[in-house]
Amino acid sequence: MQRSQTINSQSWSPPPHDFVKINVDASGSTNAKVGLGSVIRDSFRDIKAAALKWIEPTSVEVAEVEVARYGMELARRLGFNRIILEGDVANVILAIKSQNYGLSPISVVYKDIELHKAFFNVFECSLVRRSENVVAHCAA
Repeated sequence: MQRSQTINSQSWSPPPHDFVKINVDASGSTNAKVGLGSVIRDSFRDIKAAALKWIEPTSVEVAEVEVARYGMELARRLGFNRIILEGDVANVILAIKSQNYGLSPISVVYKDIELHKAFFNVFECSLVRRSENVVAHCAA
């Protein structure tokens, strides 16, 4: 990231009181590895956690599903139980919301996300514009 760039998260809206938002995004690199970025923020806009993990996915969809699972795992490990997962890839967010994964090999990851949902008192998932997901993209 260039120093002259600024992170404009003004369009990002904080979660309700007692919730955290988990913004997730995957970003590729030149060596076939993809960074999975996850940022957890509270209703005061404070960053509670940020994490990055590198993987070698077989497709963009795999990377985006993996980062959703990664963000949920991070929130679970840190003890958050009222979460809103936000991502900017429509087919992934819609699949998580509808629980319609099909029979492809990636459905295993989607089903794992379903299992993670059970550990939260409240789980919500929403599609956001890339401009609302800048912090997670930069983390990736």
